[in-house]
Amino acid sequence: MVLSVDEKTSLPPRPRLAPTLPAQPQNIPNRHAPESKRAGALNLLAAFDTRSGKVYGHCSERTRQRECMAFLDVLDAEIDECIRLIHRVCDHVRTHHGKEVRQG
Repeated sequence: MVLSVDEKTSLPPRPRLAPTLPAQPQNIPNRHAPESKRAGALNLLAAFDTRSGKVYGHCSERTRQRECMAFLDVLDAEIDECIRLIHRVCDHVRTHHGKEVRQG
């Protein structure tokens, strides 16, 4: 199995202040309020299975080696036990290749 692993940092979740109104007859599209409130930032760690196209994801508040190891634990729990060898393809960010991750 080959997994392409990457992270997307500082995703701003911005919930709308008012609910989105559904589309109406006579070609009136969905309507939503342009205002939104700030709700901090999230960091997404994701792995893409190059054969099946399945995406595994895990959100966290911070981007550290601990979060990367927690994501690897999530992957270990979700991937079928019959798969014995997994190749990870990732960039050279310390989060993916630090001492803690190598020891874990």
